[in-house]
Amino acid sequence: MALFGPTSSLAITPRSGRVIGAPVAETDQTRELDNTGVLQLQQQMMQSQDQSLDQLAAIVRRQKDMGLAIKDEVERHVEMLDRVNEDVDRVSGKVRVARNRIKKLAS
Repeated sequence: MALFGPTSSLAITPRSGRVIGAPVAETDQTRELDNTGVLQLQQQMMQSQDQSLDQLAAIVRRQKDMGLAIKDEVERHVEMLDRVNEDVDRVSGKVRVARNRIKKLAS
């Protein structure tokens, strides 16, 4: 039994796709262009991609700023809740002391 036979799950199958050094297939956009035209088309496409990336970068920056603002707001709320919790503990202690005094007065 061959290790890489046709029935083996490890058999290597030929892959379709780009081969380094092979000529690139023509497209409808490039078919009627000379080298200068192809270069200009490539530059236009790269410029368009750069603009799209700039827009994406701006969106990501806004998302980051919003995330940082939300983080700051959450931290402020946590601090406020901690203060409320401390106040509740303090008031609960005072209420306990007051109840004990009332019990002593009532007896």
